[in-house]
Amino acid sequence: AWTNQFESPSYREHNFLVLGTLDAGELIPTTVKGGPWMQSAKEAVDQGGNSIYSNALFARMCHAILDHAPIGSYYKWFNFTDEPRSCSCGAPLESRDHIIKHCMLYEEPRVIHRLDQLISFLKWNPTAFAFKNALTGVG
Repeated sequence: AWTNQFESPSYREHNFLVLGTLDAGELIPTTVKGGPWMQSAKEAVDQGGNSIYSNALFARMCHAILDHAPIGSYYKWFNFTDEPRSCSCGAPLESRDHIIKHCMLYEEPRVIHRLDQLISFLKWNPTAFAFKNALTGVG
């Protein structure tokens, strides 16, 4: 089954962000509608108990997990010659690892081992892993 294939490091390769669950297990996506990513994103709340879910948050979460985001490492991998590869902070390559762990343009939290921690990081950093707005009249 697909879930068994996914557990193989050679299948999911190095670009997939491996995240754990609150009970210290590994978060394994499923083909079931509304699987663990969607459920966790929809259940995300702020300190006041208010939902922080949005389609944009879910999209950025997927961009980060899949390392398929509008960032320098993506542009380098797919050979986009007109897009910058360096980070606005001055780092030579803007990568997922750089954004999450090192870039001074983003706020805490910086330790991300679980999906809820990634969602919190995205909440505090609304431009992380987001596409820039389209020009007026485009899209």
